[in-house]
Amino acid sequence: MAEMQRPKLQFPQCVQRNRNAPPPEAYAAPMVKVTVGKDTEKKSFFVYKGLLTYHSDYFRAALKNCWQEREDNSVDLPDEHPDVFHAFHYWLFSKRLNYASTPTEDELKKNGDIPLSYELLFKTYAFADRRGIAELANAALDNVFAKIFQMWVWLAFNIEQAYRDTPVDAALRRFLVDFGLHFFGFSKLNSRADTYPRDFLFDLITSAVEQRIIIGGVPLSREAYATREKHTFCNKYHVHKHSAEAPKKVS
Repeated sequence: MAEMQRPKLQFPQCVQRNRNAPPPEAYAAPMVKVTVGKDTEKKSFFVYKGLLTYHSDYFRAALKNCWQEREDNSVDLPDEHPDVFHAFHYWLFSKRLNYASTPTEDELKKNGDIPLSYELLFKTYAFADRRGIAELANAALDNVFAKIFQMWVWLAFNIEQAYRDTPVDAALRRFLVDFGLHFFGFSKLNSRADTYPRDFLFDLITSAVEQRIIIGGVPLSREAYATREKHTFCNKYHVHKHSAEAPKKVS
């Protein structure tokens, strides 16, 4: 029997993507040593200072202070996970998150799947949100969109993680609420409902009232998801900003 093929990847359209490329001087020395994690999980990465300060509000401020206080050109992030920073490091130089790190994942990549798990994508989004890296947050959301289109499952097990790791106004929260309301019936939403955070249930009800949607009504199909969301995803969930400017949400 022929193996069932996943649907071709569908990524949201974004008019701002790749418009604000870092200037050439961002790739010039000095290099920054970023040590991530604790104890046996600790790992060091070397990154151009210009790339960090161009893309991240947090690193722009942190490195300014570090350069005044330290002489070893280093930053410590003990509360972050090396796997997440690895994703960020790869994205910095490739502007892609759809990468593979093991032979098994390489095979998945050849078949058109996104190797990164929902858990890692959610963690990457939360990291980007905390560290003021708007483009990385957008990329993580885009990959969640594409992975959902391929897998077409309700992310019941990931809701708690998303609400634990993000602030109340996070685009990831809004996306999960909208996705649940529009694309899954009550039986799917009710699965693992005992694990949902209280804030998610409140957001779900509030959004349903505001949009005049019956929770668990007739769900839309995978194809409708791609058609409807692909062209509006950017306006609803992306945050765009120019280097050294305050984040500006697209309305």
